[in-house]
Amino acid sequence: IMCRRARGSIFLDRKANKCKVLYISLEDSERRLQSRLKAYPKVKENFHYSLSWKKMNEGGLQDLIAAFKNHEYDVVIIDTLIKFSGVKESASKDAYKEYYEELGQLVRLAHDKRISIIFVHHTRKKMSEDDYAEDVAGSTGLTAAPDTIIVLKKVKGKMYLMGRYRDWE
Repeated sequence: IMCRRARGSIFLDRKANKCKVLYISLEDSERRLQSRLKAYPKVKENFHYSLSWKKMNEGGLQDLIAAFKNHEYDVVIIDTLIKFSGVKESASKDAYKEYYEELGQLVRLAHDKRISIIFVHHTRKKMSEDDYAEDVAGSTGLTAAPDTIIVLKKVKGKMYLMGRYRDWE
């Protein structure tokens, strides 16, 4: 997604608009990311990345807002949500509320800036047969606030991309 948007090339059989992308990669090393980027040599002018970022509740949100002011990004990809989130689910009885409030701040930021913020998150080991939103690991608060939930799912050897969109027409 990130490289296709930065280059303005084809993604999912559609031409993606060329735009500025910030990729916050919290699970990659420099070497691994550079290896992955070799397949996309023309992304450098519109593609910025960071291999570290503060947790959202420890200044990460303010740093994200500052990044928009400095670079006017169109798309931000945060890989992974759990490394960025300040919610400590195992220690909290109110994980749903905390995730909902935290992600709600990001949804408002995306709406205010008219940008896309994409989170990468893991699915459960045991996948649901009929409700892909239940496949998202962790609290249901993770799926309540975002405008769109997309799950990449493998069923009987085939890959499926399934989604729920708040304003689907």
